[in-house]
Amino acid sequence: RDNSAGYDVLSFTNSDAPRRLRIEVKATAVGIHGAIHITENEWKVANSSGCHVFHVWLLDDEENPTLHVIATD
Repeated sequence: RDNSAGYDVLSFTNSDAPRRLRIEVKATAVGIHGAIHITENEWKVANSSGCHVFHVWLLDDEENPTLHVIATD
């Protein structure tokens, strides 16, 4: 898989005034305040793209995973 884009999903903010939204997806089982691995390229894209979020899936409860959305702006 090519990771050079620096994000996993390209979406749009809304249909009225579409802005590209770059989404990087991560997962952790150690808690939302635990460490996740972000590559240097992912971090560069997050800080330079203007419209970028991290979707962090918390998997510490296998039956009830929770999504935390972290915006970079």
